[in-house]
Order: sequence, then C-alpha cells, then structure tokens
Amino acid sequence: MRRLKDAVVGDRLRKIYNADLFGPVLTGDSNLDELKDAIDKVKKYVENYDPKTVTEGELVFKTIYATSVVSHGVDLDELNFMVFQGLPYATSEYVQALSRVGRKQLGVVFLWFYPNRVRDDSFYRNFNRYHNSLDHEVKPVPINRFARLGLHQTINSLFCAGIMNYLSDKKGRPLFHKKDVMDMTEEDEKNLVAFIESVYGGEYLDIDVAHEVSIRLNQIKESSDGLNEFFPNILKRSGDFFFRNQSGMRGIQKQLALGLKPQDIGRLKERGEDMPGKDIHSIPESSSFFQGHIGQFFSKSGFSFRIQSNYSDQNKLEEINTNKYKPRFLKIINRKIAARNSGGGNLYQVTPEDLIVSAVKLIDDVDREDVCGIFEMYPRSGLCTKDGCNSYFEIDRGRTCGHRDDDPWEQFTFLAFCVECGRLLPLHYMTNIFNDCKKCGGKNTLTILRWGRNKDDMSSYRVKCTVCGSEERLYFYPCDHTDRNTRECISTRPKKRFRGVPARAGAIIHPHVISIPDIPQEDEIDQSGRKNSQGRMLSEAFSYFFSYEIDGALLNLPEFQKIMSDDISFWQLLRVNTLCEDKNLDLSDRENWSRNQLLKIIKSAIKIAKERIEPDGSNHDAIIANYGIDKIKRALTAVKDIDFDENDLQGIYLLDSNTLNSRDIPKQPPDNYSNWLGHFGLKEVVQISDLTIVQALIGIIEGSTRKEGSLFRPIETGRNDRRKATVFVRDPDRGCSLSSGL
Repeated sequence: MRRLKDAVVGDRLRKIYNADLFGPVLTGDSNLDELKDAIDKVKKYVENYDPKTVTEGELVFKTIYATSVVSHGVDLDELNFMVFQGLPYATSEYVQALSRVGRKQLGVVFLWFYPNRVRDDSFYRNFNRYHNSLDHEVKPVPINRFARLGLHQTINSLFCAGIMNYLSDKKGRPLFHKKDVMDMTEEDEKNLVAFIESVYGGEYLDIDVAHEVSIRLNQIKESSDGLNEFFPNILKRSGDFFFRNQSGMRGIQKQLALGLKPQDIGRLKERGEDMPGKDIHSIPESSSFFQGHIGQFFSKSGFSFRIQSNYSDQNKLEEINTNKYKPRFLKIINRKIAARNSGGGNLYQVTPEDLIVSAVKLIDDVDREDVCGIFEMYPRSGLCTKDGCNSYFEIDRGRTCGHRDDDPWEQFTFLAFCVECGRLLPLHYMTNIFNDCKKCGGKNTLTILRWGRNKDDMSSYRVKCTVCGSEERLYFYPCDHTDRNTRECISTRPKKRFRGVPARAGAIIHPHVISIPDIPQEDEIDQSGRKNSQGRMLSEAFSYFFSYEIDGALLNLPEFQKIMSDDISFWQLLRVNTLCEDKNLDLSDRENWSRNQLLKIIKSAIKIAKERIEPDGSNHDAIIANYGIDKIKRALTAVKDIDFDENDLQGIYLLDSNTLNSRDIPKQPPDNYSNWLGHFGLKEVVQISDLTIVQALIGIIEGSTRKEGSLFRPIETGRNDRRKATVFVRDPDRGCSLSSGL
C-alpha cells in the first residue's frame, strides 16, 4: 500500500501535476496506536473545518490510504468519500468497506476497476446486476459467535492482558515477569477469573475460565525459565497451540510459509538485490487457499512471484475423513469441467484414480520450522533500465542490449492471456518481441519497448529495433488453443488474439474454494458427544465396495431406504438376521422401524463385510453375497442421480440429533423468543456444537469468474505425464457451532 501510494500514484502526480499525496497509510501491520491516531486526526480536522477559511492551495480533504483494515478497525461517521482500487475478492469484504461511508451525510463511492484485470472487466460489464444482488452474493457463515474454538483461541490473550493491565492497576505495580506470577495470591487468581468472565459475558460461556487460568498459572510457575522471564513468552514456548497470544486479527493462526526457489535467490543476488526478508513469504492460515495456492501470483519487494508448489501434511490428512469427501469433490469438479466444455472447452473428466486429496502443510513458527512450499520469480522477463535502455530480456538468459548483469533493471510483469481457453504465457511467446526487424533485417532485434503516458496501457506499446531504431506496434498473435507441452487441443472455440494482463494477485487466477460442514450421524457420536471412529470405518468400507463414483450420503436418501426396506431377499439373508438380533431389532416389525434403525443394519453390514474379507480376497464374492452388498449397490445405483448434498444431511442431523451436543433454546434468546419464532415461521432453533468445517480448494478459475462456462480447471501436481488433479483440504473450524431453524 505504501509503495502504491508513494511510487505508483505519488510519482505520477509529482511529475505531471506537480502535486503530492498526504495522509496516513493503514494496513494489517498497523498497530492500535496508529489506527487511533488516524481516527483522532480525522475527527479533529472535521471539528475545526470551516470552508470559509480555506485558501487556495490548502488541503480540502483529509485522506486515509488503507487496505481492508479500514472495513474492520476504523469507525468514523466523518468518512463520506471512498475510492476502491479494484474490486475486493469477497463480496462481504466489499459490502463491509462500503458501509464505512455515508453514515451521517450522503456518501460518495468510486469504484476504480483495473482495466487489465479480467475479473474487474467482468464486474464492470455486469455492474448493475451485481449491485442489485449484493445480499445474495455474500457467502453464508456457518458458525456463530459462541464457537467453542473461538474462546480457546482468545482466552490466552485475555489472561495475559488481565495480569499485565487489570491486576497491575489493581496492585499498583507492573506484573510482567515469572516472579510476579509466582507472587500472585488466591485472591488475585479469583479476580483474574472474574475479569475474564466479565469480558466474555460469563453466563453465556461454554468454557471453564477458572480451569483455563489455573493451567496457565501452573505452566508459568513450573517452567524452568528464570524469574525475570517475560511470562507470555513462557506460555508461547510451551508448545500448546492455545497458549499463544493473539497479536492481531490473524495473530493466532498458523502460517503458510513459502520459500523462494534457490536458483532465484542466486539470480537476485547476482543482480545486486538485497535478499533479507524476500526469500520467505508468509500467508495467514485463513487466507492460505485464496492467496497461497499453486499458480497464484503475489507482489513482494517490487517483484512479482508465482507459487510453484504446496507441501502436504500427511499427519493432518489422516485426521480428515477423505474417503467421505472424495466422491463430493469428484462430483463438483466434473460438473465444473462439464460446464466449461459446454462452452467449447476440451478438458477430460477426472476419474477417482486420478484425484489426489492433500492436506496443505501449515506451521506455527516461520523461524523454527521448514517451509510449506516454493515460490518463484514470475514472469521471468525484465527491462534493462540503464540509461533509459528499456530493452526486454529473459532473466534466465541474460541481457542482449550490451549492458552488464549488475546494471539497473526491473521485472516486466505483463503476460499474454487467452480469454477463450485460459492459456497464460510469457509476453515474448505470443507477441512480436524478439522478432526480426522488417526494415533492416536484423535477427531478433525487436527488443526495446516504448509506451505512452500510462505504462499499464498495453495498447500504447511499441517495439523498437536495436540496430536501425525503427518501431512497430506491439501486437499479439491469435491463440490456437493448443497446450504447448502436450500438443492437445484445450478448446474448440474460435481463435482469438491474446491480451496483455498483469501478473498480480486476483488479476488472472481465482481459487475455487468450498466449505463443507462435517455432519456426524447418530451412530458416529459416543456418549461424551465426540465423534468416534465409526464414520471413518464406514467411509473406508463404502469406497472399497462401491468406489468413489457413488456418494456415501445416498445412504440417507428416503428413496434408497424405501428400496432396501422393500427388498425381502436382503432381509432373508442369515448374516442380516444375525445383525438384527445383535441390535435387538424385530425383523417382523420392520415397517415400524425408525430411519436410524434401518440405517444401523445397512451400515453394519457394509462395515462388517469389509472386516471379514481375507487379505488375499479369496472370500470376496462369498462375503458380498452373504451380507447383501450386491443388493445395497443395486439400490444405490438406482438413486445415484438424485441430488443429495450436505444441506440435506444437515437437515437430517438436526432432526435426528441426540441431546448430547444439541441445544433447543439459544443461550441468549431474544426477550420475546416465542413471538420471534412465529415471525420467521419457525418451530424451534437447534444449535449443534463441536462440528468440523472442512475447507477444500478444488481448482482454479482462469479469467472472469462470472461468465457462463467459466474457465475452471483442477490444480495438478506431480511430474510431467504423472500429473494428477489435486484437491487441497484443511479443517480450520474445529469445535465450531451451527444453528439452524426448523
């Protein structure tokens, strides 16, 4: 943001209009004092502002330059004019920032679209339609503010703040070190607990504050650190994830730390670039799928980079029931591919064998742990800026203009992009850069670039011969929609010229991320309300017998259950009869069984059949017949085209949930709760705690995200001909709550 203000905008204002920019810059790195100072200065300016006293040349506006932090940390009724530089990625972020202006008086908002950003171009063309449906574009959030994990993640900060501020004020001396904690009395501990409960609103807590305080005090007192050690550091080094302090809105998250490609470190050093801080790029966990996925661009220290790889965390992957989600990933991916192909695309459908599910690696400490992936400098093209040379060159091959490698240069960050098939290539591949000169016949001499007033305006570019100085317009070749590596056709659309686009985050590549609540069924929960291993066992057995082409959620379809209930041959099997006896279920009264009782028998048959199969598979066919697996498969095949997703599962779970982890009345209901239910046509509101939200990056969209048949493609990992479609998963919201009305 500072570079944008000073170098990009400020320099042009100074050169063209002899003007300058004034005002603070606020980003996610700004501390609370900087935010408060900016707010106070604006308020003071408005209070003292008198238009009659403003003379020519004086400031009329008090300006703040900010990232999205302004939409969360700056509350000013005085803000009435806002300019967006590009459209924010999330509609919720756009609405949140938009609401900062016009609180008291009529507000004015300008949306400055990036002309070379495909996504911005799409929103510009559909602006009215988008704005008329803003509320529908905001993605729903499936967790509420009483999420148990949220309390665990924030209580350590309150614990430390309570001692260093509240108790310090109460005792009249600073309490910062281990020795101060050692001297705390029982009364001090009670006061600290009461302070934390008052901050949260004690009567609504789903957490034992006294216990949380006690274990932290014991951790500090029993540590081997010296008495003068800063006690928050003792907690941080304990290794407990929830003993870390929240240093900001993202301060408690893990990080996706990427390392710069070793060859690029060497190249930058050779060209005199100072490397400290540039070889590691850290992204907060919550943004890892949006800003840290393979193929995404980002800018750092004046250079553009592209993420080359993400490492997998095998231990984390084992915690996620991938067998359960793989059929859903396949269904969504293949639907997206089919939609693309209907518009002229030519991508292959993904088979179960060709889909990899990977848990993205995240770390706590960038300085002490290995990186989570690799990024590279991209595009790998530059401009020699020595004495205004502006000769285009490939970074890996060096300059052709005669200047030395350690002479000044800058990266040239434009790429050639086809909006029809999504091909993205270096600029010199699909333009007349490096062509022979038509006037003097020089070989590959068209290398010097010239442009108009705006360097971002590709239509103003010209290419100059290094020998005779003749110029011609920079032009792009038509795309033949053929992959350069495999020579396969990737689109049947008519040929269209490439266009120049900047290698910036959100300009070309957009992640397609989905969030799925992991809804456990009744038999997957033990007496304590926690999920047991039955769900994973069922998913493994289900995928073994029915492959990933059939979704396990189909077991919950009423149509499937009706087919199975009416299949007399299944219930006549000896093994099935034994299962009914073990569950104390009367087969003769099957018509009166509940949905859960019927499912218990079917699920048990699937799980036990898988356990009974010999390692060599010698009894496979006999087991299939004895436990009716063939009959279950026939019923599943009959209903597999019926759309049944997590929303349906969620409804079933809420209707059938036991009382171990559900609540019929919210902890903080409205005063007129019964009238409130009636107003919305609800019978009751059920809250379910301790759910897991699985987030999955299933692919990327190239170019516009809003056009029909968007250019979706799965992310591929692996080497050369062994590359396979890969879905990256993480479970960011363990222990969250879900509320739903019935």
